[in-house]
Amino acid sequence: MPPVAQAAGLRKKLPFYRIPMRPTLAKVHRDLPATRFWSYGGSVPGPTIEARTGQAFSVKWINELPKKHFLPIDPTIHGAEEGVPEVRAVVHVHGAKVLPESDGYPEAWYLPVARDIPSSFARVGSFYDQFRQEAYNRFGVNWNPGTAIFQYRNDQRATTLWFHSHELGLTRLNIYAGLSGFYLLRGGSADVPPGVLPGPAPRAGDPPGTRYYEIPLIVQDRALRPLLEETHKIIAYLLAALVAVHVMGALRHHFVKRNTVLRRMTVGIGPLAREEGLRTPSTTP
Repeated sequence: MPPVAQAAGLRKKLPFYRIPMRPTLAKVHRDLPATRFWSYGGSVPGPTIEARTGQAFSVKWINELPKKHFLPIDPTIHGAEEGVPEVRAVVHVHGAKVLPESDGYPEAWYLPVARDIPSSFARVGSFYDQFRQEAYNRFGVNWNPGTAIFQYRNDQRATTLWFHSHELGLTRLNIYAGLSGFYLLRGGSADVPPGVLPGPAPRAGDPPGTRYYEIPLIVQDRALRPLLEETHKIIAYLLAALVAVHVMGALRHHFVKRNTVLRRMTVGIGPLAREEGLRTPSTTP
């Protein structure tokens, strides 16, 4: 169960989150040792962001990744050519209604703060400085090196969204490496009415052993080497690979009945190179 993101405090009278991108170890199966991932906040999937319709907040996305990628990069892909830094970061909330400077544009990436980056490398993408200035003009926030601060207005109907790595030429690799998570927008007339579910979804500060009745579930394919580290099969030449990643944006709420208790599974489908089919058997319509 991924943790729920906790606000670090208030900024400009709005809740403010700090979410770093960093390497971590995580299990893909309870019977297997931990394997290498890149993560948001040390969690794979990343911490679930719980949002409310009409209640804005901001997130500081911090690039703390190493300077070298642990997956093979295909230099024939647009945006990943020779001479372009291997480890770039920018975060996009898929389906969120935001202003341009908070959208995570693929060419608004930024490198981690480091002293040994080659002088020939650009440290930010071609749109980073433009959006940094627009964020300052609109919200009065400064983006420090290796970071970006995005504001999410949440002025849309309740829905299931997800956030993910969104760099030009690297999106598929970075999502495969682990950089994705849920963004659940609740409240308003489009949400599930009170009383439909018998208990809460995971919340920040829940004590250990809390029993949940809403389960976030991301379905993705993985290939393991004998050493149990993640590897990326060579699918760079398949245009379907990148398209399949974005299938995950078509998320839905699914209800299942288990042990006579109604539960909701918030499901995201994000395979990289195959189709997935899910079915929940039920005796009720």
